Amino acid sequence: MQIKQSLKKIYYIACSAAHLIGGFLSALSVVVSPVFPVITTVLFIIYEYVERLRCGDWENEEIKEYLIGFFACIIILIIL
Repeated sequence: MQIKQSLKKIYYIACSAAHLIGGFLSALSVVVSPVFPVITTVLFIIYEYVERLRCGDWENEEIKEYLIGFFACIIILIIL
């Protein structure tokens, strides 16, 4: 039972990290083309919407994590 809870926590942390990194990389893609961040963000929101319809899983937390990574990268790019 305790192993199952530990695995759930690890899964949650991995998913959170993936959303943060995804947002960061999405914003970083502005270096290649200014259109890429818009496209990747729209695709992520569409993915979350489809996941909501399919699984009933609508996590605003996932979108927040993505946007935190996105804006962290924007701030870093502005500073540099």
